[in-house]
Amino acid sequence: WQLKIMSFDQTSQGFIKDLLNTSSRFQYIGDKVHNCSLKIHQVQHHDAGKYAFRFITQSTNGQWTGKEGPKLQIVGKAVVTKTNDNRTMMEGDSVNLTCINSCDGDDLSSAFTWFKDGEPINEGPVLYLSNISFINSGNYTCSLTTHEGTTSGVINIDVEYGPKDTSVSPLMEVDTGSNISLTCSSHANPPVEEYTWFKMYDDEIRTIGDEPELHLWEVSSDDDGQYFCSATNKHGSQNSSTETLKVNGKFVNMLILPALFVSFSDLIMINSGMITWFYSLRFIRYTCNSIQFC
Repeated sequence: WQLKIMSFDQTSQGFIKDLLNTSSRFQYIGDKVHNCSLKIHQVQHHDAGKYAFRFITQSTNGQWTGKEGPKLQIVGKAVVTKTNDNRTMMEGDSVNLTCINSCDGDDLSSAFTWFKDGEPINEGPVLYLSNISFINSGNYTCSLTTHEGTTSGVINIDVEYGPKDTSVSPLMEVDTGSNISLTCSSHANPPVEEYTWFKMYDDEIRTIGDEPELHLWEVSSDDDGQYFCSATNKHGSQNSSTETLKVNGKFVNMLILPALFVSFSDLIMINSGMITWFYSLRFIRYTCNSIQFC
């Protein structure tokens, strides 16, 4: 006897094509007893349809064809296309992502699910992203909603923008002689390429640094004042708000000898910084560099 694997023709409503004799992609891997398995190599879209097993003997009318052949449905992988494919995406731009079933051609009738960084975000063949911002950056994929294993390749959207949320930290009061570091921070894509530090002197603004951190060693009253920084990348610059650094003077512990007698004509000069003197609980006098008692 001999066997044939037949394909079903929708027009004539009959099995008309002997697949084993028409293409080497179809391979019978069964036997002549009870296994009627068929293997299809390099499956193509037009392989979809109904299939039937038929065997023919040497006897008159000795042939039989299965009436209810199995139906093969070909499911393609999802493919994503993107408008503005090669252009840098900036905040405020718009972009459309289209998901296509590779077996449907231009037909968008299939049901699709969209994913961003692996999480489902929308349904439908087209994902519209308008007035985009940095939160839209990520990896996008789509898949056929009703079939697993049909996920498309990844489309990465990288939204670029100039520096934002630029700030100076920490804000603090420090004692004379302390060492402190001020940090300039900012969000930008691509990352900040240049930092600049400024200090305000009355009506003048001076540049005092060009690193993300500004280090001040053994601060004094000269470091008292207002500071701000600027962050820059290829899309622009942004200044932080102005912040004030306050440097406090030190208090000096002094021992006053009880056996000190002075007359109103005597003058005592003590070089000890900013000190306030009292005599019998009465304020006497102070200066920035010396204390006079007369």
